[in-house]
Amino acid sequence: MKKILFIASVVLFFNSTVAQNLPDPDYDDLDKMLRDIDTTKINTGILYERTMQLANLYNFNLSDSLNTADYSYFKQAVLELYNASKGKKFKHPLKLAEEVKGLSQFAQSNAVNFGIINTDFNILANWENSDYRGVKFDSINQKYIQIPNKQAFYMLHTTIIAPLKSAIEGDAATFIFTDDFVYSYGEKPIKSLTAFFDYGKTEVIITNGVFNPVTVSMNYETTGTKFIKFEVEFYNGDKTTTYASIYFRNTNLSNTLSSSCNPSDVLRDDFATTSSYDFKGYRTTDPKIMPKFDYRVYYSTGNTLKKLTKPIIIIDGFDPGDKRRIEDCDCEQDANCAVNFRGANGQFDPELHRSITDMIVYYDQQIIPLLRRLRDLGYDVMIVNFPKYTTTNLENGQQVVIDGGAYYIESNALALIKLITETNTKLATNGSTNQIAIFAPSMAGQISRYALSYMEKNNLPHNVNLWVSIDSPHLGANIPLGDQGLIYRLQSESDQAIDFYQKELSSPASQQQLIEFHRQIGNNADPNFQNAQTISQGLINNRGNTFFQEHYNKQNNNGVVNSKGWPQNLRKIAIVNGSLTGSKETQLITGEPFMNYADDGDLVLNIRGFQKIKILGVTVGKVHVASLESRFLPKDQTPIKISRLHKFNRNTYSNENKICIAGNVNNRGNMDNVPGGFFDAQDQLRKAVFSENPFLNFNFIIGTRGYWSLREFNPIHSFIPTFSAIAHLEPNQNWNNALNYNLACPTNKKTPFDSYFGGDKNTQHTSFTKESVEW
Repeated sequence: MKKILFIASVVLFFNSTVAQNLPDPDYDDLDKMLRDIDTTKINTGILYERTMQLANLYNFNLSDSLNTADYSYFKQAVLELYNASKGKKFKHPLKLAEEVKGLSQFAQSNAVNFGIINTDFNILANWENSDYRGVKFDSINQKYIQIPNKQAFYMLHTTIIAPLKSAIEGDAATFIFTDDFVYSYGEKPIKSLTAFFDYGKTEVIITNGVFNPVTVSMNYETTGTKFIKFEVEFYNGDKTTTYASIYFRNTNLSNTLSSSCNPSDVLRDDFATTSSYDFKGYRTTDPKIMPKFDYRVYYSTGNTLKKLTKPIIIIDGFDPGDKRRIEDCDCEQDANCAVNFRGANGQFDPELHRSITDMIVYYDQQIIPLLRRLRDLGYDVMIVNFPKYTTTNLENGQQVVIDGGAYYIESNALALIKLITETNTKLATNGSTNQIAIFAPSMAGQISRYALSYMEKNNLPHNVNLWVSIDSPHLGANIPLGDQGLIYRLQSESDQAIDFYQKELSSPASQQQLIEFHRQIGNNADPNFQNAQTISQGLINNRGNTFFQEHYNKQNNNGVVNSKGWPQNLRKIAIVNGSLTGSKETQLITGEPFMNYADDGDLVLNIRGFQKIKILGVTVGKVHVASLESRFLPKDQTPIKISRLHKFNRNTYSNENKICIAGNVNNRGNMDNVPGGFFDAQDQLRKAVFSENPFLNFNFIIGTRGYWSLREFNPIHSFIPTFSAIAHLEPNQNWNNALNYNLACPTNKKTPFDSYFGGDKNTQHTSFTKESVEW
């Protein structure tokens, strides 16, 4: 069993090395309010109300609906107990994940270690209208007052056992039980622990308090979520039962639930390509690599020889973690992807996974797949996907993992150059005189623009005759700063918020494109990261995130002389999802009206959550778990509170240090609601809280005996402003201005595109309508 002293030393080391990238913890705030309470009664050293109780440890083990832990839940519980102990017990999830990856068995795709939490913890008895209430709050003096002859604190216990991976795959599952990740604190040590697996297999993990290292091999006959039952007996005679779950893919099973990978469609092949040029990112710590990606060729209908003769290259956009695969079956056949898209039965559900091919559709009384139509028209369609991949750092020979879908735009562009070159070689070999067409949605527009201009600059023939930019951020993109600020604050309370903020919002590609980028100083968004722009874009300043400036300067200074970074030897057209009339109205691909963008400063997300508490089988009260709020930026520089994360007990403490304050310093308008292709960031946050699917991410937020309410909500925001998608050549103006005139007129040209399509209303980012397809 691990020594508590050792755990504490690791925690202290972690505090000084990793946590500086996270919001400062605020667990001391509650202690300040307990200054007149005898805190020696916190006999466990763990006071649960110091943290946000998203894992609902109050009620874990008490019912079947909240008694199963997977890796996500385990990490969340560890974070909450780490906070509740003021960082003196347990490990921060980032440190936990780092140590798990260091295990010798981690690289084995079919093997997983298990972690165990067995701990007492204290709770604050501040429950209104309850006979068990032991303290009340003095709002004037901001402190708690002891109620005579009542307990200020109660002690609860929880036992959580979980795998330390979300998913594994192989011909058999290997479960590894050691005491490397056992957290045991308090007065209820485990005397015996027995694991019950499928097919009647059992293993004794702990006998008379002694841990027995065990490795279990399970030959599961199916793919899906697997459960392990644990029976626990404590030294005081108490007993409990709890469960663990993990997604397992049986690699011996070739059949899929997805109809997309049609085995009768033999006219397709999979390939991978690696750049001929090395790339190093903007930071000195970035590795020097040879960029790569995967692609699939769908040969035209009747092209039984599978010879490339009439190619269209369709390129994926921003996709951190490679969660959007070319087809549903590609995700299903990778456990680490499939685990994110499980239905209520614990199996992969293709309806939940939006593939690249799912995005290439339009509506004409029914959903029409463009891929099929293009193949029937004689085109060989090549779809590019940017995976996570392991490669060599050329500077030191070490292996590094690159998240291709969120990595530098220039890196992926260099790999695209190789694909274009290889495609031209195949065309020549096959005797085809056809040229290449490129369809580039979203970030793919930036990738392909850089690649094509680079080729022209370096006299590399690309043989591309048509380049279609589909709602691409040529002047930048937007995620509401209020949403970013809320996720930043949630990092101190949610393991998955840490993952999202660090790996997605702070990824190289995100930093390269966001006009309003979140970095925080105290309670304020750092204005130096807002209103990003470059003189090379036609704007008046170089400001904002340095990644943004460097990327757009590289982009605009690329290409042949006087091209301003735009490819010249082809036809350039753009599809714009934002309104050309200046409207804030939106519509769906069916043509049906949707909702308008919210106004400046409007509250677009307001969620309240509470949990009920049981002690000795009796419901004693409820606690205010969280309030989550996000607003659009204001109309001007006058600062407002754009996000708020409230915790602690109801009617007790406002905790204003969990806010983000910002003004709108962008003279071009409010990027949250200027005309533009829309995205649903607020709806993604809502789904994280309200999902009823027990296997989707963030499911632990709901918990049992907890309830959440949605008070204010507008799901959408402007993502790619119309001015950005059209790459307006005079962008230093109000981006609410209407653009419903000929911007491509040769005598008064306002866009680098030869032609473009847009509508009166704002439509979903990178979506197609019947009209845009016909155009």
